[in-house]
Amino acid sequence: MSDETIDIPFTEKNELVAELRAAHSEHKNVLRRSIESSANFYEKLAAIDAGSLAIVASIGLAVTAKPELRLGVFGGLAHGIVVIAVLLWVSLVCAVIHNFFVVRITKLETAYSDVELVITIMTRTLSVVRKAFPEGDRSQLDRLEVTACAEPILEQQHIGTRSKLSRGLATALGYASMLTFVAAYSAVMICMLFLW
Repeated sequence: MSDETIDIPFTEKNELVAELRAAHSEHKNVLRRSIESSANFYEKLAAIDAGSLAIVASIGLAVTAKPELRLGVFGGLAHGIVVIAVLLWVSLVCAVIHNFFVVRITKLETAYSDVELVITIMTRTLSVVRKAFPEGDRSQLDRLEVTACAEPILEQQHIGTRSKLSRGLATALGYASMLTFVAAYSAVMICMLFLW
């Protein structure tokens, strides 16, 4: 390959710039989505869990403060309140950790998009240069493209592996949070039936 400057036709320069702007715009959309993802279902669930824990704690204090409420049916309710509190606490912890993994996933998607933008810039720029390059010297350009894209592609594979693991953990924590939440409110209904 020589050190001389290659003239790229004006129309190809404009096409390259338009494609790179489109890739950059898509990259910005990924960044925007990652910021907007913070307000989701599990944040609301965490808020409901925290509020429910406060109510259960208040009822628990009222039950334990009055000795007559610790006897008979009400004594069993005190144990039910403890079970409800533990289930709500587990649901809250799972929802918060789920949100941590969701944020981690969006950061990994952003990093993946960063690398994708770099690869797009390199491959598209090299394809435009290839058209202006003499036919015999293109083998060096091919080797340059393979070498230049190898590291970003490897980085994307690592990001994909971490994202897949994080998605699995987030899904499991989401299910655990929902199941313990439903179990807690099922226990509330059972306690209500005993009072009725």
